[in-house]
Amino acid sequence: MLDAHRGPWITVNSVRKAWEAMAAELDLPREREGGMKLIRRSMATLARKRIGEANWRQGELMLGHAKHAISDIYAIPDPADLGLALEATEAIIDDIQHVCPGAFYRAVTAEPQPLEAARTP
Repeated sequence: MLDAHRGPWITVNSVRKAWEAMAAELDLPREREGGMKLIRRSMATLARKRIGEANWRQGELMLGHAKHAISDIYAIPDPADLGLALEATEAIIDDIQHVCPGAFYRAVTAEPQPLEAARTP
């Protein structure tokens, strides 16, 4: 579902469309009760406390709220450099998994499709 890209970025409309399809399928509460922004704000609040104010720039970059500098043209940013933000996110996911085992595990996956041999002329 997340198929609209602009370079390394996924478009907002693509994320929104995927979220709305998932929310409808799972019969989730709508905006303000359980929407993307509520989850995003909650995660940002939890992560900010774990990262700390001095390092919050990593969180801003990860959320897409901070622009890269001109020098980033020469020293290409790497998501792996957002170590504290990624670590905080993983720790929050681990906490959720601890309270709700299997929360991030798909019990039902797509049915396997038969492979077809490639035909050469």
